[in-house]
Amino acid sequence: MKYCLSRFYAGIALLLLLTIPAQAGEYVRETLVKPAHLHILNGLVFDRDDNLYVGSVIGQSVYKVNVANHSYETLIGPTDGMADDIETDASGALYWTSIMTGEIFKLDKGSTTPKVIASGHPGFNSIAFNAQGRLFSGLVFLGDALYEIDPQGIRQPKLVIDKPGGLNRFDFGADGKIYGPLWFKKQIVSIDIDTKEIKVIADGFGIPSAANFNSRGELFVTDTQEGQVIRVNTKTGEKTVIVDLTAGIDNLAFDSKDNLFISRPSDNAILRVDVAKGTTEEIIRGGGLSVSADISLIRDPNGEKIFVADVLSLREINTETGEMREIARMRTDKIENPMYIDVSARYLAVSSWQTNLVQVFDRKTRQMILSSPAVKMPHDVLVMGDNVLVASQSDKSLWRLSLPGGKAELVCKCLESAGSLTAKDDDIYIAETLAGKISHFSLVTNKRDVIAQGLDSPQGIDVMTDGRLVFAEVGTKRLIALDSTNGKQQVLATAIPVGLPAVKGRPEYFMPTGVTASSDGTIYLSSNTDTAVYKYSAP
Repeated sequence: MKYCLSRFYAGIALLLLLTIPAQAGEYVRETLVKPAHLHILNGLVFDRDDNLYVGSVIGQSVYKVNVANHSYETLIGPTDGMADDIETDASGALYWTSIMTGEIFKLDKGSTTPKVIASGHPGFNSIAFNAQGRLFSGLVFLGDALYEIDPQGIRQPKLVIDKPGGLNRFDFGADGKIYGPLWFKKQIVSIDIDTKEIKVIADGFGIPSAANFNSRGELFVTDTQEGQVIRVNTKTGEKTVIVDLTAGIDNLAFDSKDNLFISRPSDNAILRVDVAKGTTEEIIRGGGLSVSADISLIRDPNGEKIFVADVLSLREINTETGEMREIARMRTDKIENPMYIDVSARYLAVSSWQTNLVQVFDRKTRQMILSSPAVKMPHDVLVMGDNVLVASQSDKSLWRLSLPGGKAELVCKCLESAGSLTAKDDDIYIAETLAGKISHFSLVTNKRDVIAQGLDSPQGIDVMTDGRLVFAEVGTKRLIALDSTNGKQQVLATAIPVGLPAVKGRPEYFMPTGVTASSDGTIYLSSNTDTAVYKYSAP
């Protein structure tokens, strides 16, 4: 497995970049990784006035970007703003696809209230108008089809082609045909929307993710696997690499002057590509994280480090300097949407309920030693020697995966809800998110008991130096210390920046909050609303 150990991020905040005054008695908040309020940027489009609009699935938002001054504002926020791909029409109205909810939204120019024009098709992904004003959308990942959409939302979506192979971001050519990528077939194809004929234009891509024409009729393609922007000759299929970047670029768009812009979700970045020179310029970029889900802390000979499950990558942060580096990235490496994480001296374990995988890596060799789908809808993971304990939301249970083979053993089917895990020796503590409880399970007696209840979405849990538990009560935005012996609680901080809204129809714990405690008493919190990491210290 290839790890990108050489990539360091300039501009990452130092520990004392920002200090937030606390209320009397509260812990003081400081910034470790600066906030950006961006979440995995996906589709993008220019309107006729050269305004740039960018969508985010995870952030469930549509952003308006000022290219000239490298700034942005949120046009539509959660949850209606979920946008995998965006299109505009001659009137200036915006259209976007909500892939997880299976909806397509329309926002009329000058309006602040989007309306649903199509629904009932999870997987709505790509979207584009042809020259005659007919609107089409491709289903990918949660479906595989091409539909015609009524821009007014009166008629139901009409199936054009079933199972084309994952038609991602496409465009229409001067001949009236669709030109776009088939994600799963690794091809660029043309599609005649009347005859339904599909013709291969070019193949041999890593994973082609988007295709757009400039005003001269030249077709440009992003290859997310290879990190390349490629010009494709639609007559001969010849491919010319314009720029070669890291894996994980997603979408592209041209402004009226044929300036090319691409999105790079792993870095929360929009880049301008100089097609002639083969260079790029960052227009906007997040603070270094793409989401900031769960976190885990470890001290080794090189200092104290926090590891972040960043959904599209794994990041390592030095708590003393604030320096951050990427240690693995989807497409380049074998990780799959890491949401939860735990680290020991020997192992690094991650899990994702989205991909239904628990993955374990040897920290010394940097090789993946396990990728297991044995635990259904896995939540948090806890490394214990040569075993990984996993909380399952599917059957509300705890499982043990042995290493390196991954043999799965049911520990107990005793939870009311899955959530975050921590341990003191053989005592396991679970923040049961949906149940609103902190529970204890003994590996010795195999019995569970409830320590605290009536909580509002507890997430992220760890053991403090004084033996108390610390967790985030996301619903009330409080950081709480809990004495496991008597249930006594102490509010350490209020108004903590957590609580990214869940997608309609998705779990309430859609994107987890991470809490981890240092040996010096410092508490670290991942903020999925700010895509940041904060530190909290005793007053």
